Amino acid sequence: MSKRASLKFQFHSVINKCFVPKFDRHSLKIKINNKTATLREVEQYNTIIASYKRKDNLHNFVNNFINYLLFTDQYKNYKYLYELNSEIFSEFLKYKVESGAVQSKYTIKEYVSVIRRLERMCSYVFPSHSFNFTKGLVVPELPEREHWIKEARFSVEDYKAIIQYILNNRMLRGAPLGVLLCACFGLRVSEVLELRFCDVDYVNKKLHVPRGKGGGSRVLPCVFSFQSQLIDFIKEHQNKYGFSDKTQIIYDVQRNRKITNPQNVNDALKSVMRDMGIIHKIKDRRISVHALRKTFLSILYVKTLKEKK
Repeated sequence: MSKRASLKFQFHSVINKCFVPKFDRHSLKIKINNKTATLREVEQYNTIIASYKRKDNLHNFVNNFINYLLFTDQYKNYKYLYELNSEIFSEFLKYKVESGAVQSKYTIKEYVSVIRRLERMCSYVFPSHSFNFTKGLVVPELPEREHWIKEARFSVEDYKAIIQYILNNRMLRGAPLGVLLCACFGLRVSEVLELRFCDVDYVNKKLHVPRGKGGGSRVLPCVFSFQSQLIDFIKEHQNKYGFSDKTQIIYDVQRNRKITNPQNVNDALKSVMRDMGIIHKIKDRRISVHALRKTFLSILYVKTLKEKK
C-alpha cells in the first residue's frame, strides 16, 4: 500500500492538476453564453486556471492555511481534503482578522473567493467525494478603521529612532538594510527583496522600483534628507564589497547568498527594537516592517499637505 500523501501535498496536487497554461477560456465562455457548452465544459471554465500568478496565489494560500493548522495543533485532525469543512475555514478567517493579516473588506473577499475556488477544484479532481468548504462559512467583521490604523503604525518618534539607530550603527547590509529601505522609502518587503544596485540612481538621488504590487513599476525621488543619506550608504556598500549592478541589494555577505524570505527582514526589525529597548512599547501590537511603511506614508502625506497650503 502506498503511503498516504500529506494534506498540504494533496492541496498542491489539486492545484497543479487544474493548471492548464494557455487554456482557452474565452471560447469556452462564448459556448456557455450561447448555452451550447456541456456540463463538463462548464466545470472546466469554473475550475481550470491558466494564469501562473493565480496558481502561485493558490499555492501561497494553501501554505498559509496549513501553517495555521500546524500553529493551532489541528493538522493531525485532518488526513484527507474531504474531511475539511466550512467551520475550520471560518476559524482560519477569524484568526487572520484578529492577527491583523487582513485589513480590508477586499482582502477578506479575496480569501473567500479562493476558498470557493479550492472547493470547486477539489470536486473537479475528486468527483467521487463531497467537499464543503463554503456552505455555512462565517465571514468575520473587520474592526473599526481608526483603531486599525493605530495598531498598524509606529509613533513618529520610534520610527525616526529606528532609522537613526540602524544608520548610526552602520547596520547597512543584509536584512537590516531591508528594514531601512522599507522605512525610508515606504516600500513593501517583497519590493525590497527584488531591488538591485542598478535600480538606484546615485546621481539624481532616485530609487526605481521595477516590480511593485500588481507588477507595476515606479520611481521614487528623495524628499527627505535621510533618503539621500541612505542612497549614499548603498553606494558605499556596493563599492566596499564590489557588487555588480545586477546583484540584489539585500544580500547576505557572510553566507554569500541573496535573501529571499520576507520573515528575515521582519526578524531584523524585532532584533533592532530589542537592542534599542523599545520592543516593550508595542508588545501587544503587530510588529512588522509593513508598519514602518504605513508610518512613512503618513509622514509623507502630512508633508505634502503642508506644501500645498
